[in-house]
Amino acid sequence: MEQSVGGGPPRMAKSVGGKGPRGISTRSVTIADHNSAEFISVFSVFGDDPPLPPLFSFQIYVTFPIGTDSNQREQLSVSLYESTALKRSKPSFPFWRLDVHFIPNATKDACLSYYREDKQARKDKPLRVMSGYKDESTPTGGVLILLDHEEWEEKGVGVVYFDLDKDFLEADRAPGEPEPKLELHWDAVPVCSPKEGWSPPNLYPVNERFWDLYCRGPGEYLQEKLEEARNEGKTEW
Repeated sequence: MEQSVGGGPPRMAKSVGGKGPRGISTRSVTIADHNSAEFISVFSVFGDDPPLPPLFSFQIYVTFPIGTDSNQREQLSVSLYESTALKRSKPSFPFWRLDVHFIPNATKDACLSYYREDKQARKDKPLRVMSGYKDESTPTGGVLILLDHEEWEEKGVGVVYFDLDKDFLEADRAPGEPEPKLELHWDAVPVCSPKEGWSPPNLYPVNERFWDLYCRGPGEYLQEKLEEARNEGKTEW
Protein backbone atom coordinates (compact mmCIF):
# COMPACT_ATOMS: atom_id res chain seq x y z
CA MET A 1 0.00 0.00 0.00
CA GLU A 2 1.07 3.55 -0.67
CA GLN A 3 0.75 6.16 2.05
CA SER A 4 -0.76 9.61 2.28
CA VAL A 5 -0.81 12.07 5.18
CA GLY A 6 -3.31 14.64 6.38
CA GLY A 7 -6.28 13.13 4.56
CA GLY A 8 -4.84 13.98 1.17
CA PRO A 9 -4.84 11.59 -1.77
CA PRO A 10 -2.10 9.02 -2.27
CA ARG A 11 0.18 9.40 -5.26
CA MET A 12 -0.40 5.85 -6.31
CA ALA A 13 -2.23 2.72 -5.23
CA LYS A 14 -1.50 -0.89 -5.97
CA SER A 15 -3.67 -3.88 -6.76
CA VAL A 16 -4.14 -6.20 -3.82
CA GLY A 17 -5.31 -9.14 -5.85
CA GLY A 18 -9.03 -8.57 -5.45
CA LYS A 19 -11.16 -9.43 -8.44
CA GLY A 20 -14.65 -8.09 -8.87
CA PRO A 21 -17.15 -8.50 -11.70
CA ARG A 22 -16.37 -7.44 -15.27
CA GLY A 23 -12.69 -6.60 -14.99
CA ILE A 24 -12.85 -4.69 -11.71
CA SER A 25 -9.67 -4.72 -9.62
CA THR A 26 -9.47 -3.78 -5.95
CA ARG A 27 -6.95 -1.21 -4.72
CA SER A 28 -5.97 -0.12 -1.22
CA VAL A 29 -4.07 2.83 0.21
CA THR A 30 -3.27 4.10 3.69
CA ILE A 31 -4.32 7.59 4.76
CA ALA A 32 -3.68 9.54 7.96
CA ASP A 33 -6.69 10.67 9.98
CA HIS A 34 -7.05 13.76 12.18
CA ASN A 35 -4.91 12.12 14.89
CA SER A 36 -2.23 11.07 12.36
CA ALA A 37 -3.31 7.45 12.85
CA GLU A 38 -3.39 5.42 9.67
CA PHE A 39 -6.55 3.88 8.25
CA ILE A 40 -6.94 1.80 5.12
CA SER A 41 -9.06 2.99 2.21
CA VAL A 42 -10.21 0.42 -0.36
CA PHE A 43 -11.85 1.05 -3.72
CA SER A 44 -12.32 -0.38 -7.19
CA VAL A 45 -10.72 0.45 -10.51
CA PHE A 46 -12.24 -0.63 -13.81
CA GLY A 47 -9.93 -1.93 -16.54
CA ASP A 48 -6.94 0.33 -17.16
CA ASP A 49 -8.34 3.36 -15.33
CA PRO A 50 -5.83 5.18 -13.11
CA PRO A 51 -6.03 4.28 -9.38
CA LEU A 52 -7.81 7.43 -8.24
CA PRO A 53 -9.82 6.98 -5.01
CA PRO A 54 -13.52 7.93 -5.17
CA LEU A 55 -14.67 11.01 -3.27
CA PHE A 56 -17.66 9.38 -1.59
CA SER A 57 -16.86 7.11 1.37
CA PHE A 58 -18.26 4.78 3.99
CA GLN A 59 -16.63 4.31 7.39
CA ILE A 60 -16.02 1.04 9.25
CA TYR A 61 -14.55 0.95 12.75
CA VAL A 62 -12.77 -2.26 13.74
CA THR A 63 -12.70 -2.39 17.54
CA PHE A 64 -11.59 -5.95 18.27
CA PRO A 65 -7.83 -6.43 18.79
CA ILE A 66 -6.26 -7.28 15.45
CA GLY A 67 -2.65 -6.29 16.04
CA THR A 68 -0.53 -3.97 13.95
CA ASP A 69 0.45 -6.32 11.13
CA SER A 70 -0.20 -4.32 7.97
CA ASN A 71 -0.88 -7.37 5.79
CA GLN A 72 -3.49 -8.71 8.20
CA ARG A 73 -5.22 -5.33 8.37
CA GLU A 74 -5.13 -4.97 4.62
CA GLN A 75 -6.61 -8.42 4.05
CA LEU A 76 -9.46 -7.67 6.45
CA SER A 77 -10.11 -4.29 4.81
CA VAL A 78 -10.22 -5.79 1.32
CA SER A 79 -12.52 -8.60 2.47
CA LEU A 80 -14.90 -6.08 4.04
CA TYR A 81 -14.89 -3.94 0.91
CA GLU A 82 -15.51 -6.81 -1.47
CA SER A 83 -18.33 -8.11 0.74
CA THR A 84 -20.05 -4.72 0.97
CA ALA A 85 -19.36 -3.34 -2.51
CA LEU A 86 -18.97 -6.23 -4.94
CA LYS A 87 -21.20 -9.03 -3.64
CA ARG A 88 -24.69 -8.19 -4.81
CA SER A 89 -27.52 -9.96 -6.59
CA LYS A 90 -27.14 -7.49 -9.48
CA PRO A 91 -23.47 -6.43 -9.54
CA SER A 92 -22.71 -2.82 -10.37
CA PHE A 93 -19.52 -0.79 -10.33
CA PRO A 94 -19.09 0.87 -6.90
CA PHE A 95 -18.17 4.55 -7.11
CA TRP A 96 -17.28 4.88 -3.45
CA ARG A 97 -14.39 3.89 -1.22
CA LEU A 98 -14.44 2.08 2.12
CA ASP A 99 -12.37 3.64 4.92
CA VAL A 100 -11.44 1.05 7.56
CA HIS A 101 -10.33 2.43 10.93
CA PHE A 102 -8.70 0.36 13.68
CA ILE A 103 -9.53 1.51 17.22
CA PRO A 104 -9.11 -1.42 19.65
CA ASN A 105 -11.71 -1.70 22.42
CA ALA A 106 -13.51 1.51 21.42
CA THR A 107 -17.17 1.82 22.39
CA LYS A 108 -19.94 2.86 20.02
CA ASP A 109 -19.99 6.36 21.50
CA ALA A 110 -16.22 6.63 21.14
CA CYS A 111 -16.51 5.70 17.46
CA LEU A 112 -19.25 8.30 16.96
CA SER A 113 -17.02 10.97 18.50
CA TYR A 114 -14.11 9.81 16.37
CA TYR A 115 -16.24 10.01 13.23
CA ARG A 116 -17.40 13.54 14.01
CA GLU A 117 -13.89 14.75 14.84
CA ASP A 118 -12.41 13.18 11.72
CA LYS A 119 -15.19 14.59 9.52
CA GLN A 120 -14.60 18.08 10.89
CA ALA A 121 -10.82 17.88 10.62
CA ARG A 122 -10.86 16.56 7.05
CA LYS A 123 -13.75 18.65 5.72
CA ASP A 124 -11.47 20.58 3.35
CA LYS A 125 -9.45 17.53 2.24
CA PRO A 126 -10.23 15.79 -1.05
CA LEU A 127 -10.72 12.41 0.66
CA ARG A 128 -12.98 13.61 3.42
CA VAL A 129 -15.71 11.78 5.33
CA MET A 130 -18.78 11.79 3.08
CA SER A 131 -21.13 8.97 4.02
CA GLY A 132 -23.73 11.32 5.49
CA TYR A 133 -26.55 12.59 3.27
CA LYS A 134 -30.01 14.07 3.36
CA ASP A 135 -32.74 14.06 0.77
CA GLU A 136 -36.51 14.44 0.76
CA SER A 137 -37.14 10.83 1.81
CA THR A 138 -34.49 9.80 4.33
CA PRO A 139 -32.49 12.36 6.33
CA THR A 140 -29.25 10.92 7.62
CA GLY A 141 -26.48 12.88 9.26
CA GLY A 142 -23.93 10.11 9.48
CA VAL A 143 -23.52 6.37 8.99
CA LEU A 144 -20.90 4.04 10.40
CA ILE A 145 -20.30 0.33 10.73
CA LEU A 146 -19.05 -1.23 13.98
CA LEU A 147 -17.00 -4.42 13.85
CA ASP A 148 -16.22 -5.72 17.34
CA HIS A 149 -15.54 -9.40 16.62
CA GLU A 150 -13.69 -11.54 14.09
CA GLU A 151 -16.69 -13.60 12.97
CA TRP A 152 -18.34 -10.78 11.05
CA GLU A 153 -19.18 -12.95 8.04
CA GLU A 154 -21.31 -15.27 10.20
CA LYS A 155 -22.49 -12.98 13.00
CA GLY A 156 -22.84 -9.67 11.17
CA VAL A 157 -21.86 -6.16 12.24
CA GLY A 158 -23.32 -3.13 13.97
CA VAL A 159 -24.89 -0.33 11.91
CA VAL A 160 -25.48 3.17 13.31
CA TYR A 161 -27.33 6.09 11.71
CA PHE A 162 -26.83 9.22 13.80
CA ASP A 163 -27.13 13.02 13.92
CA LEU A 164 -30.46 12.73 12.13
CA ASP A 165 -32.31 15.89 11.12
CA LYS A 166 -34.76 16.51 13.98
CA ASP A 167 -36.69 19.31 12.23
CA PHE A 168 -37.29 17.15 9.18
CA LEU A 169 -38.41 14.17 11.25
CA GLU A 170 -40.65 16.32 13.44
CA ALA A 171 -42.35 17.80 10.36
CA ASP A 172 -43.27 14.30 9.19
CA ARG A 173 -44.50 13.09 12.61
CA ALA A 174 -48.21 12.44 12.92
CA PRO A 175 -50.12 13.65 16.00
CA GLY A 176 -49.73 11.27 18.92
CA GLU A 177 -46.63 9.55 17.54
CA PRO A 178 -43.56 9.44 19.80
CA GLU A 179 -40.70 11.83 19.22
CA PRO A 180 -38.37 10.61 16.47
CA LYS A 181 -35.08 9.06 17.43
CA LEU A 182 -32.00 10.94 16.27
CA GLU A 183 -29.90 7.80 16.41
CA LEU A 184 -30.71 4.33 15.08
CA HIS A 185 -28.59 1.32 15.95
CA TRP A 186 -28.84 -2.30 14.82
CA ASP A 187 -26.63 -5.24 15.86
CA ALA A 188 -25.88 -8.45 13.97
CA VAL A 189 -26.67 -6.92 10.57
CA PRO A 190 -25.58 -9.23 7.70
CA VAL A 191 -22.67 -7.81 5.74
CA CYS A 192 -23.97 -8.95 2.36
CA SER A 193 -27.14 -10.33 0.83
CA PRO A 194 -27.66 -14.08 0.43
CA LYS A 195 -27.32 -15.44 -3.08
CA GLU A 196 -31.08 -15.61 -3.46
CA GLY A 197 -31.37 -11.94 -2.53
CA TRP A 198 -32.62 -10.06 0.52
CA SER A 199 -36.18 -10.15 1.76
CA PRO A 200 -38.00 -8.99 4.92
CA PRO A 201 -38.22 -9.61 7.85
CA ASN A 202 -34.45 -10.15 7.76
CA LEU A 203 -32.28 -7.17 8.65
CA TYR A 204 -31.38 -5.08 5.61
CA PRO A 205 -27.76 -6.12 4.80
CA VAL A 206 -24.88 -3.67 4.75
CA ASN A 207 -24.11 -4.03 1.05
CA GLU A 208 -27.68 -3.10 0.11
CA ARG A 209 -27.66 -0.21 2.61
CA PHE A 210 -24.46 1.15 1.04
CA TRP A 211 -25.93 1.10 -2.46
CA ASP A 212 -29.12 2.72 -1.19
CA LEU A 213 -27.26 5.43 0.72
CA TYR A 214 -24.99 6.15 -2.21
CA CYS A 215 -27.87 6.45 -4.68
CA ARG A 216 -29.80 8.79 -2.34
CA GLY A 217 -26.80 11.03 -1.73
CA PRO A 218 -24.70 13.22 -4.04
CA GLY A 219 -23.52 10.11 -5.85
CA GLU A 220 -24.25 11.17 -9.43
CA TYR A 221 -22.35 14.46 -9.12
CA LEU A 222 -19.35 12.84 -7.41
CA GLN A 223 -19.40 9.98 -9.89
CA GLU A 224 -19.15 12.43 -12.78
CA LYS A 225 -16.20 14.16 -11.12
CA LEU A 226 -14.46 10.83 -10.59
CA GLU A 227 -15.02 9.66 -14.15
CA GLU A 228 -13.80 12.98 -15.58
CA ALA A 229 -10.64 12.85 -13.46
CA ARG A 230 -9.92 9.23 -14.38
CA ASN A 231 -10.50 9.95 -18.07
CA GLU A 232 -7.90 12.71 -17.77
CA GLY A 233 -5.48 10.18 -16.31
CA LYS A 234 -5.29 11.80 -12.86
CA THR A 235 -3.90 9.70 -10.03
CA GLU A 236 -4.46 12.30 -7.30
CA TRP A 237 -7.02 15.01 -6.56
